[in-house]
Amino acid sequence: MLALLGEVGCGKSSLLLAILGELHATGGESTFHSSLHSDVGGVRVPVGYSGQRAWLMRGTARENILYGLPYDELRYQQTVAACALEPDFGDWARGDQTELGDRGVSVSGGQQSRIALARVVYARPVSLRVVYIYIYIYIIYIYIYIYIYI
Repeated sequence: MLALLGEVGCGKSSLLLAILGELHATGGESTFHSSLHSDVGGVRVPVGYSGQRAWLMRGTARENILYGLPYDELRYQQTVAACALEPDFGDWARGDQTELGDRGVSVSGGQQSRIALARVVYARPVSLRVVYIYIYIYIIYIYIYIYIYI
């Protein structure tokens, strides 16, 4: 497991974007492996990324998670559980068929982040253990932020 920590504005997100090939250098030299994979328990799995600013398209929560991929009941339910979306879906009258955005319900920043994370998890066949670790790191990061800045 790798944790990337630092002060606000020190370049954590820029480093991740550069590794993903989304941020290009204006000078100097960089070398990255051509395909992004990570070893999880000796098995190479693709790496997914969900940025700091989660975004949702107009549509249902399920459509936002599937993002055009075919629906697989087991994989979907595992994704929803791993990303802690079950309580949110339970609160909404139509569950995951609830329309989000302009014509639907307003969602909190946390709900947006969980749905965006679920989109990455559903799109990549990663071990759900990795997702639980990610959520745990995210919670620790929030606690550290509150302790330092509030």
